[in-house]
Amino acid sequence: MNANRVAPALAMLMTGAVGAQTQNLLKNPAFSFHARDAAGRPGGTTSHNVACWNTDAWRDITAVKVGDSRISPRPTGAVGAVRIAPGKRLYQFNTLPELGCLPGDALSLSVTTAQSGGGKLQIKLSLLRIESADGEWSPKDFGCSDSRTFNCHGRGELLRGPSQTVTVTAPRDQSARRVKVESLLLENNFKDERKSSSSRTNHVAVLVEFLNTGTDGEVWVCAPSLVKGATAPDAFTAGRPVPEYYRQLPRTTGKLLRGESIHVLALGSSIDTGDANPRLYIYGEEPGSPTFKKPLWKGQFDAKAAGRPDLTNYV
Repeated sequence: MNANRVAPALAMLMTGAVGAQTQNLLKNPAFSFHARDAAGRPGGTTSHNVACWNTDAWRDITAVKVGDSRISPRPTGAVGAVRIAPGKRLYQFNTLPELGCLPGDALSLSVTTAQSGGGKLQIKLSLLRIESADGEWSPKDFGCSDSRTFNCHGRGELLRGPSQTVTVTAPRDQSARRVKVESLLLENNFKDERKSSSSRTNHVAVLVEFLNTGTDGEVWVCAPSLVKGATAPDAFTAGRPVPEYYRQLPRTTGKLLRGESIHVLALGSSIDTGDANPRLYIYGEEPGSPTFKKPLWKGQFDAKAAGRPDLTNYV
């Protein structure tokens, strides 16, 4: 074996491994944003939206330039900081394949945060799995004419699997600090078969959440980093490239940037004829209801049951 050749090769492999573990897997972790005024039009210095990040409702968060926030000193590479309102959250969803994660990998998260008053930050790093239960079911068991039998695979709903949670206690001086959530292990117990089972743990995505669990007060987050590995980084690094699909929709993007309204028409079917298997029944969605996750079928479209009373006598 030629040591002069092996040593450089090993060095390259080690460098690649370290680089993979320090690569920030989040999109737009710098919190870049388009400033909007109170009416939602271009202008001002803040925004209630951050590209690639989600909220449950508008105004749940406020994005500002890092220099205008409580985050000090400013993390190198950070553009914005986000203030989360009491009882609200900021989150990002990513599938494991797009992150290049495999069973046996670990994920770790770090974020710079500050809070004041009654603000109380909770950080959650969760794996999401495909819903699966034991046994089979048939629409005829619920008064339907369809007598086919199906395995109890999920209806597309993702369930929370293993997670790591950290609740941040505010320091007396209200200073910013780096908080870590480390070593969330990706474990899968899945078989490629038609039979469903509650023991199957087919994890397909990861959810990063920042929540203000307080009833008042401020919570600030800035420069989050999600990496492969059991150790979260101390320093912030740039994230994955932001999708550029919007470049193919210049007129729509222009309207959004100008604060103008747009109309969205959603169409969907299982295949070209729309005969989904099983068919698109309305299901009970209330966890406390005896009909939870069961088909609600009366032989015709029920606008009230579908939550669309405006469609009564139209469909």
